[in-house]
Amino acid sequence: MNTRIQSILIVITFLFFGLLPQMKAAPQVAPPPDGCYPGFTTAEGCNALASLTTGAGNTGVGWYSLFFGSTNNFNTGVGAGTLVLNTGDSNTAVGAAALLLNTTGTENTAIGTDALVYNDSGNSNTAVGAFALFSNTDGVFNTGIGHNALFNNTTGETNTAVGANALLHNTIGATNTAVGVNALDGNTEGVSNTAIGAGALFSNHTGNDNTAVGTGALASNIMGLSNTATGADALSDNTTGNDNVAVGNGALSSNTQGSQNTATGSQSLNSSTSSENTADGFQALFSNTIGDNNTGIGRQALLNNTSGADNTAVGRDALANNTIGSNNIALGVGAGISVTTGDNNIDIGNGGGGGNTIHIGDKCLRSTWRGAFVATLQGRD
Repeated sequence: MNTRIQSILIVITFLFFGLLPQMKAAPQVAPPPDGCYPGFTTAEGCNALASLTTGAGNTGVGWYSLFFGSTNNFNTGVGAGTLVLNTGDSNTAVGAAALLLNTTGTENTAIGTDALVYNDSGNSNTAVGAFALFSNTDGVFNTGIGHNALFNNTTGETNTAVGANALLHNTIGATNTAVGVNALDGNTEGVSNTAIGAGALFSNHTGNDNTAVGTGALASNIMGLSNTATGADALSDNTTGNDNVAVGNGALSSNTQGSQNTATGSQSLNSSTSSENTADGFQALFSNTIGDNNTGIGRQALLNNTSGADNTAVGRDALANNTIGSNNIALGVGAGISVTTGDNNIDIGNGGGGGNTIHIGDKCLRSTWRGAFVATLQGRD
């Protein structure tokens, strides 16, 4: 019903304008405008709309604008060479050579010099900015806003690029979103990536399902998969690592190939290149490089750990001075802070130290860890 009403209103409107010349109106435009052609057509410029036959609602302004269009409808070309080869419907081109080579593509919008210039049969694309979606031929449902946005895209679909050089090198990658100057700049075939921030996911080529929010986030990623980075320079050096989560300025910034790490907090896991670590808190596991399977929760927990593995520290400064010790557990503020290279310690509310020792408060339980028993009890009565 709504469609029928709209159609009736359109017809009435056109009839009204058609009767206007017969109505006595004062004053009239003098001299009368040229280009008053049948079929609601406007043409201005050398050979603009020169081939039009039955097409309606077209506007061609500029040298050879909409030159080959004959039966196509509702196109607008403003600028030299705009839509010159077009035979499709409902395209809008503003700017010299915008949609220049479009033939059967429909419902495209190109604003800017050479925007969508090579588009042939691609539909429903939007390009705003000089050279935006420049190379697109058959890709559909793409949006490029900004100088050179989606410049090299040819057949990639449903991509969104906002910012100069965003998704610049994308060719066949699909369902990517890039917002910011040079965001996803190097992406070629990667799909389902989201980059928000200048240079976010800058070097990504074939990596999929990555999300980067923040300047330089995941900037070096090439083929890593399913990474999430939120914060300036988060996961900035990652190249091939997968399934990492970094939240905070510089979180996991040095990681290159490590996978399945989670870092929450500014500079957490800042130096790490290993896998399966969890850091939650400012500079948690800050110095970790090759240690695996560590968990540090709290400000500067496991701060100086470099290669120690399988450690668990919960609390501010817990196991903060451990460097290469492994299989340690520390619970509480400053727990295990005296542990540097020792292994197999459990420190609960105690600074700890040594190796193969259990400290609970101001008590110490020492074990050989060769059997399931406590060997001695040390401490005050």
